Amino acid sequence: MLIGGSGRQPWLLRPQFPYLRRATEWRPIVTTAAGAALLTRGRLPPVLVIAVVAAGLSHVLDDPAAAILDATPSGRARRRVVRLGLTLPVVAVLWLGVVKPLWALQPAAPAGAVSGLVLATLVAVVLAGSAVRGAVAGAPLAIAVGVVAGFAPEPWTLRVTPGDTAHWTILLVVAVVVLAVASRDPAARRRASPSSGRSSPPTSPS
Repeated sequence: MLIGGSGRQPWLLRPQFPYLRRATEWRPIVTTAAGAALLTRGRLPPVLVIAVVAAGLSHVLDDPAAAILDATPSGRARRRVVRLGLTLPVVAVLWLGVVKPLWALQPAAPAGAVSGLVLATLVAVVLAGSAVRGAVAGAPLAIAVGVVAGFAPEPWTLRVTPGDTAHWTILLVVAVVVLAVASRDPAARRRASPSSGRSSPPTSPS
């Protein structure tokens, strides 16, 4: 069934769904979550532990066939929505079922609601970096944010506490906006350009 009769693929991209599932990098997601679970027993700043969890998503937006699929009606943004729909629930399960329970055993465990906000923010930072510069930028960017937030002197420190909720929220909004802009379809950008697809009018002979 087509949408609106315009020849577009359905929103869930049924023809490409098996490919997107197989092409998704699952191992880094599980590996970084396991590493973060071990780090909860140490004395690292909580934000850095959360950054390790988020770094596992750095390869999620990688698509070896992007140059081909970008030319199809399915669209880059829609494929990325499917990829995130596949992977974000896995991260949530690992966070709530593995990392958080182990962290709760430690006396200095951060508050649950705030740590969830920080995780969402750093996930958005990873995805925004990956959308702009690829996987090589996503994970280092999140770790860099974690290092700066955890070790920088005041007022640059961002802690996993209710007092810094507003700062994390602002960073989350900025990262989501960058991700959305970087996920626009190249074809849509060309259509939005007033000069695209227009040929110059013929000149009359003098």
